[in-house]
Amino acid sequence: MPEFRRAPRIPLLARPADLSAAVARLLVVITGLNLNGFTYMMTGLEQAFSPVLLAGSCYLVLGFGRWAVRDSTVIAFAAAIFLYLAFGTFFSGIDAPEAQFQHSLTYASSVLLLVGMAAFVSSRSNEREILSFVRFTKYTLVLSCVSVLFSHELHSLYTIPLSSMDRNAGLFGNANEAGITSAITLALVLSFPERRVFVNIAHALITLAAVGLSFSKSSMLVTVIILLVHALRMRSLAHILLPAAALTVIGAFLVHPVAFSSLSISQQARLDQLPALLSGEITDETTTGRTSLWSLALDRIESNFPWGSGLGQFHHMVGGTLHEDVWMGAHNSYLMVWGEAGLLAFVALVAASAIMLVRSWHWRFVALPLLYFIVLQFDLLSAHNVLGLRFHNLMMGLCFGILCWLSRSHTNLERHSLVPRRAAVPGAAP
Repeated sequence: MPEFRRAPRIPLLARPADLSAAVARLLVVITGLNLNGFTYMMTGLEQAFSPVLLAGSCYLVLGFGRWAVRDSTVIAFAAAIFLYLAFGTFFSGIDAPEAQFQHSLTYASSVLLLVGMAAFVSSRSNEREILSFVRFTKYTLVLSCVSVLFSHELHSLYTIPLSSMDRNAGLFGNANEAGITSAITLALVLSFPERRVFVNIAHALITLAAVGLSFSKSSMLVTVIILLVHALRMRSLAHILLPAAALTVIGAFLVHPVAFSSLSISQQARLDQLPALLSGEITDETTTGRTSLWSLALDRIESNFPWGSGLGQFHHMVGGTLHEDVWMGAHNSYLMVWGEAGLLAFVALVAASAIMLVRSWHWRFVALPLLYFIVLQFDLLSAHNVLGLRFHNLMMGLCFGILCWLSRSHTNLERHSLVPRRAAVPGAAP
């Protein structure tokens, strides 16, 4: 049975080891707290922190890129995104150049941030530096979860009207993004616990509350799954009790008439559909209309097979479903890439996900890459803009950097605090 060492004493606000560490932490704060979106909702100013993100990402890529380009997962995802941009631009022709430029800038920045973060993490000289950075990232994301709990107070400060007021979104304008970020934070809390048990319990409760208050069905579903996966992975009573207690609380809330009746009709409907989703019932009702969007996307892909329709065409499928005067997108990143850039780009994205799964499973005694892989795939299957979301770029870079660092350090892994004491270490010296 895996037995983890206690977390080393690493001050949360310890002075960064060098300029690169300070830059990496700045990028974590900007992406983890969604400062671009927060500033826009507060002032109406768009992309206020994008120049800082771009400059910081370029600095990390230029300084440490040689470490990241050796990693198959980094190369696979970077290649998949660039193929999407290349073929999507080719199939777009000369139509809507401004939209093409905006999409190209968004996804090219994603590659820079992903590679830069992976390069920084994989270049660290020892596990203490990695753990310090991971801990800083975890606390930043926990803070974003706290903001979800105080959404109503934040909404009163925003100058931009939000589409849904009965779903908490915190620093995010989109409750689904807030829910997925909270699920990612839970994966960090489970993978890298603190020395004090009560701190871990507090972090877990905050993240679970944030997921619940977002009323995002996909986030609640993936949260249950990563709790169960982590419990099965650890095979210990203490780790099984946490998901069991969480599921018990959720179940009690669902059947308690007073608590349930206090919710809005929309919130009640979302919770009513959760058991059906857990049982594998995928319908237009349980997916909030996504199956209709997927069907429309597949029809358009078939009509243009194997080519693509151009950048942006599946972000907003004109002639499909209108929601608040906006054409809905494919709500599936795999279908979006296939529809806009063609079959080859789709195959490249599937291959990149497969490589990530294989490598995360190979180094599965470090939980974060595998748990994050589960969250990422759920989001890829239910949203079309995942590859352009900065908190996903941050987490992809962090996980890929950890995998790359583990590959480089495999001969000494049994001495690292990232690894269980009695875990089977692939490639370790006997």
